[in-house]
Amino acid sequence: MKAENPSSRLPAVIVFLLVITLPLADRILNLDPGASRGGKQKMERPEKRPADSFTSFFKSQERIFSECLFLRGPMIHINNSMRYRIFGISAVPNVIVGRQGWLFQARENEAPGTARYFPSIGLFSSEELDRWRASIYERRRWLGARGIGYLFIPVPDKSSIYPEYLPENLHGFYRQSRLDQLIEFLKKNSDLPVLDLRPALLAAKRTLRVYAKTDSHWNEWGARVVAGEIHEYLSAPMAKGGRVAHPAPGVRTGRTRPGGNLAMMLTLENSFFREERVKVLPGMSFRALRAELPPLRLAPTVTVEATRNESAPFANAVMFHDSFGRRLKPYLSELFARIVYVRDWGFHFAGQVIEKERPAIVLDEIAEHFLYNLEFVNDLPKKNGI
Repeated sequence: MKAENPSSRLPAVIVFLLVITLPLADRILNLDPGASRGGKQKMERPEKRPADSFTSFFKSQERIFSECLFLRGPMIHINNSMRYRIFGISAVPNVIVGRQGWLFQARENEAPGTARYFPSIGLFSSEELDRWRASIYERRRWLGARGIGYLFIPVPDKSSIYPEYLPENLHGFYRQSRLDQLIEFLKKNSDLPVLDLRPALLAAKRTLRVYAKTDSHWNEWGARVVAGEIHEYLSAPMAKGGRVAHPAPGVRTGRTRPGGNLAMMLTLENSFFREERVKVLPGMSFRALRAELPPLRLAPTVTVEATRNESAPFANAVMFHDSFGRRLKPYLSELFARIVYVRDWGFHFAGQVIEKERPAIVLDEIAEHFLYNLEFVNDLPKKNGI
């Protein structure tokens, strides 16, 4: 029998030693790219108490094993970097790599044979359009019975405003989106108040970017443009003493900074997808102050903020919103004497907040990509049969 050569085992031994020493190297050299964003977060160890079950114990150990021992973060970062550097593609299904450093948000699509979300695939059926109209009508009817105004604000995705930066293979799909379809349907078949933001954003982008290149949301300038559209829309019926003109804002581009949420999904926000910031100089001092929240107990997934502003041109408001509302808040808070912001990922219509606040108007904002798998939920409390 031929004796095995010990040197043949050397590569395997080297690989084994590298694997077991990676955690130590990570602690010393800080290999995790997440550390560049404020330092590595401390691992939460399980509390020293009797385990509820063997299953929970082993699950906690598995989490520590996968996150600590095998340096999952750095390995993902290396994989994503190589795929982008070599092939120019995204390693993350929910991110599309576009042209000239632009990133776009993707969604899973139910249609077989399609490569992830794209707006023209899976348009609304006539029944679905009718349900959307009926749901929005129900919200307006309920508010109107209480003397409260309503404004529906669908927000276009970045791909609707900047289709020219999408990859070449997706251009053929981009003909009509659900947002196009819904707005056209509501305008032709209802008298519902719908604020179409597309014309203003398309016009503003000729001057300066209105969406971030590496984030799924609009930038400060885009938010300012949208706030101006809301201001203009509401001025005639709601302003106290007529329209109040705000000073024209200044805009400047500044230093580059780490990329936005899409770049973070790729873990490449500090390398390939840093972005120059678009900063709005408002031309005025912000006067809104934080205000007390309505005394209500809402679901844990719902977040509520409130501001007050005695010099605001409009009366009180409630705004239901998603993540696009974040950059709008500084500007909208200057428009309303009091405004309560309700962020609910389930897009319920929190009637108890409205009844407590008794606002002059409710703003109902929803991003385009939520039109693909969502219907409004009208859980409205009834009072005296209304």
